[in-house]
Amino acid sequence: FNIKKFGAVSPFHEKGLIKQAYFKRHDEFQIQVIESGIDFTLVNSTLLFSSLTRQLKQAGKGKNIVIGEGLAKVNPIFDGDVASLFVESLSHKNKLIHCGGPEVFTRMELAQRLQLFHSGDFKVRSMNPLAIPTILPYLKLKNQVMHDRMAYFYYVNRRDFITTSMGSVTLSVYLSKRIDEKLKSRDRMKLLQKQLLV
Repeated sequence: FNIKKFGAVSPFHEKGLIKQAYFKRHDEFQIQVIESGIDFTLVNSTLLFSSLTRQLKQAGKGKNIVIGEGLAKVNPIFDGDVASLFVESLSHKNKLIHCGGPEVFTRMELAQRLQLFHSGDFKVRSMNPLAIPTILPYLKLKNQVMHDRMAYFYYVNRRDFITTSMGSVTLSVYLSKRIDEKLKSRDRMKLLQKQLLV
């Protein structure tokens, strides 16, 4: 194949933290791309804002959970900022970028921000750090998919994921715009329903 350029966005992780299978596979893939001789643009981002959607839903159900005291830190980044960085870097040869957002949160602080935004009726719940390692061997035998998800959740919530701040959109701005878009979507649906009922 005559490939002129290869680009990919992957999760950021420190080189010394690749024991977890998910990050290890990404790391091995990036090494193959870099060593292939193909011109590349690789963007490694921290937690994407869009990845918080499920946690927001859980917050509304009173199931917003952190492991232990939630002291691990992360600087999440807006998906649009990552996309902009990626496009801007396409004109450069062999570009590897690590990017995060402008704000650093502990996992507890992040969970609390999401909880306050969605519903103040519930508190963030703390899970015993020993609970997950205890059930992982059982899950590995019974449900490999659930095992992998739980192992990943345990891994990322107990380690810092902080890298160079390249994003500009804050979490508060993202959440506000997100709810505005939902309201606009509902307004459009109501308008459509009125037209269909006439």
